[in-house]
Amino acid sequence: MKEIDKILNSLDEFAGYLVDENVGARYIDALSDLEAAIEKHESDSELLDSEIVKETLAEYAHEAWSGWMKYLFDKSMHNFGAAIIPAWAVKRWSRQMSTKYSELPEKEKESDRKEASSIINLIKQAIKKG
Repeated sequence: MKEIDKILNSLDEFAGYLVDENVGARYIDALSDLEAAIEKHESDSELLDSEIVKETLAEYAHEAWSGWMKYLFDKSMHNFGAAIIPAWAVKRWSRQMSTKYSELPEKEKESDRKEASSIINLIKQAIKKG
C-alpha cells in the first residue's frame, strides 16, 4: 500500500472520533485539500518528503513540547534545581496516559481534537506553500 494511502486511511479512521459537527467539517475540508494536493504532485513520496511539511510539523512539535514543559514546570514545585510534580498532577496525568483515547471523558477528548485540528490545518497550509 502506498504511504499516502496509509495517511488517508488513518485520517478516515480518525474521522470516526470526531463527533462535533464543526470539527468534523474542518476534518472533511482538510481531507479534501489533502486529496487535491496529492493529485497535484507527481508521486506520493514527493508530498511525504516535502521539506515545507516536515519543517512546519517539526516547528509545531517543538512548540507543543515547549508549551507542555512550561505548563509542567509551572505546576511543579522547585527545590534546589529540581522540579517536583505535585501528587494531584501525577495522579491525573498517569490516569490520562494509561487511558485509551476512546475511553477518555469528552472534555479530555476535545483537547486532543483541538490538537488534531491544529495539525491538520498546519498540513493544509504547508501543502499550499509547497
